[in-house]
Amino acid sequence: MMGLLKRKEPIIAYGDEVEAPALTGAVRTRRRAPTGDLTRSIRKDQSKGSLDRIRRSLALSPATFEAISVELLSHGGPLLGTDVIEAAMRALYDYEPLGAMMSRPIILVGGEKCARMRTALALSQKIQRTGRCVALYSLLEGAYDEPQATYRGGLDILHLGSTDSCIDAVRVKDPADLAIVDASCLTLGQEGAKSLAMLSMSIGAEVVFVHDEVTPLPAAEFLSGIERVIMTGRPGPQRFGALLDAARTHHWAFAGQCTPHGIFYPITPAMIADRFALAVHHNEAHSG
Repeated sequence: MMGLLKRKEPIIAYGDEVEAPALTGAVRTRRRAPTGDLTRSIRKDQSKGSLDRIRRSLALSPATFEAISVELLSHGGPLLGTDVIEAAMRALYDYEPLGAMMSRPIILVGGEKCARMRTALALSQKIQRTGRCVALYSLLEGAYDEPQATYRGGLDILHLGSTDSCIDAVRVKDPADLAIVDASCLTLGQEGAKSLAMLSMSIGAEVVFVHDEVTPLPAAEFLSGIERVIMTGRPGPQRFGALLDAARTHHWAFAGQCTPHGIFYPITPAMIADRFALAVHHNEAHSG
């Protein structure tokens, strides 16, 4: 038996090449996980039926439909699931409620006269319950030679027949009061658009569009200066689709919702998501 002192361990000198053992059998390569684009592409194929339902129900513009589709496909779960729709509506739209601490006057335009006045009353009542006073005006071009005061829904309303008289009235109100103007400007075409611009700049107001159940949207050139939108009533699927188009195209923030019974709520992504799902299911039920 060789002594321990004479035993030599094998030594490999630097630079020596060691032949690797030959590999036998199949060689497996690492699988790559699907990329985000590939995942969305797969989900798009799997969700074609749901996407077609959205397209048929809401009659969205191609740009809005594509933007909503991308957001819906970017989240896990059923395409028309509550959480998926809410995440898409949260990502695509802004939500800026109107509250009692507003420092600028508010001008409500768009929609029918009754929808604007119902919204103005509901918003005024909600703000007054917080302790702040509201000065409420109704501007109907050419309807009055002199200002006329009425009382409705627990509120004093000053009715005015010209933009100049409305500007004068708002300027002399109590500085602590929040001015809310129901204005007919957008029903007058190009002249109305000029009146609205003069009114909003003269009193430093924020213009809010009232989207009702029936009134078509004015041409895009008449919508300049509008920053937020209030949804009123229960618009059908295609009217709701038109609202989603307009809000995305003109960068409107959702400010609130007024019910047919005259109750005003701040609006949230969950409420828009519910309306989205209802529009799709309602249309499918009636078309089926």
